[in-house]
Amino acid sequence: MASLVLDASILVDALRPAAPGSQAIRDRLKAADAWFAPPTIDIECLSAWRALRLRGELDDRALARAIDGLATWPVERLASTSLISRIHELSSTVTPYDAAYVAIAEALALPLLTRDARLTRASGPRCQFELM
Repeated sequence: MASLVLDASILVDALRPAAPGSQAIRDRLKAADAWFAPPTIDIECLSAWRALRLRGELDDRALARAIDGLATWPVERLASTSLISRIHELSSTVTPYDAAYVAIAEALALPLLTRDARLTRASGPRCQFELM
């Protein structure tokens, strides 16, 4: 088994069974033995679910299950303080939020699992991507 860096797009859909491709994401996550992300993953997931809720694409029950799943998912949230310079360097081509995931993946020499095709095409990142 291998470890992965996850971005919020992965957990947003993995913890929302109605999301297209959510089962494939959960299967891929189960194949890993450890998961890493910056602490901002929690706020990013909550923000995405809020938007889905406001658009009527996520009901209260599904939202509560997703939040419970996020609170208990064993992703290791890594402080990005030591990576600030790299995050800033990357932020000329990707958002600082995305740059934090990339910098962690680079530092750990792990693939970054994402649903964000745009991120996988960005110039600057030196990590491997897995696009779901």
